Parts: sequence; structure tokens; C-alpha cells
Amino acid sequence: MTAKKIQISFQSNMRKVQEVIQDILLFVQNEASIDNQEPLAELRLIFSELLFNAVIHGNKQDADKVVHVEVEMILGEVHAVIADEGVGFDYSKVLAKQGIGDELFNENGRGIRLAIALSDNVTFHGTGNEIRFQKKVAHNG
Repeated sequence: MTAKKIQISFQSNMRKVQEVIQDILLFVQNEASIDNQEPLAELRLIFSELLFNAVIHGNKQDADKVVHVEVEMILGEVHAVIADEGVGFDYSKVLAKQGIGDELFNENGRGIRLAIALSDNVTFHGTGNEIRFQKKVAHNG
């Protein structure tokens, strides 16, 4: 079975994020047999937090900078890469904080902690301007 993949690049525009999320969710629904809406709701939240982070914190809402997204379906799992053109950040500080408790209301790091909590695997690459995650969404591909 071959993996299915989409790649989307968009200018750092807040209004564009929701459109990109809709495109991603449509792709996932078309490629996976999902019998439960919960994984899609969680995916929506993960992509929302991470894409807004890329636009706001990574690219500083600079319309000349681009956010790159790659989503691949492999055997019922979403494998995603989100990269911005910003300088990155020290993700080890966010990873050092365990749990999401009261810090859920803190603007800094909330989206990343939510993505970690809702995903099966999250890794950072480079200077912190690229995040990869995996999430199982279907029992079979």
C-alpha cells in the first residue's frame, strides 16, 4: 500500500490558516476510514495550534514568509511536518515542562503542549522552526 501525501505552502496570513486546516481534514477523511469523529476534532485542534504558532510566533505574521505543511497518511496514521521561516525557539524549555495543568491558560507553549498531549509522537527539528507529529486516526489505512 502506498502512502498518500499532500503539501501546502501558504503566506503567513491568519485568515489562511482555517482554509488550510479544512483542506488537510478533507484529505485525511478521504484517505482514511474514520469511524469516530474524535480523532478529527483532535487533529483540527493540533493543526490549529501549530499553524497559528508558525504564523504568529515563527514568521511574526510577516506575509513575505511562508509556512510549509506536509501531511502523509500511512496505515491509518497522520504523519505531519510543519515548518516556518522564522529563527526558531528553544523547544527544550517547553518539553521540560511536564503536563498541561494550569499552564494551559498561559499563552507561551500552550499549543505545543496540547499537540504533545493529543498526538502519538512529536519531535522538533532544526532550530525549532520545524515540528513533526504522528497521530493514529483510523484502525486501518
